[in-house]
Amino acid sequence: MSPAPATSTFQSTRWAFVLRSRGNSPKALGGLCEVSWAPVFRFLRSEGRFNDDSRELAQEFFPVCSRVVVSMEAIRRRVAFAPTCSVR
Repeated sequence: MSPAPATSTFQSTRWAFVLRSRGNSPKALGGLCEVSWAPVFRFLRSEGRFNDDSRELAQEFFPVCSRVVVSMEAIRRRVAFAPTCSVR
């Protein structure tokens, strides 16, 4: 298998999916992965990676993103409720 030429384009993000997935909704997160897998795969191929490598990296990408989204939401909640400190 040879690398794909760098002709594919990455379409704009569907922010509705991203925002819904922030609430830890498995259905929304699954939808985000479903619509994003092919563009991520094409991007990896456009960088010169082989089919098998691109598939594997694309599959690994989404669990990592899921953990990042969950972590960011937890941080956002902590910051929202954190007491403010003032230096006197």
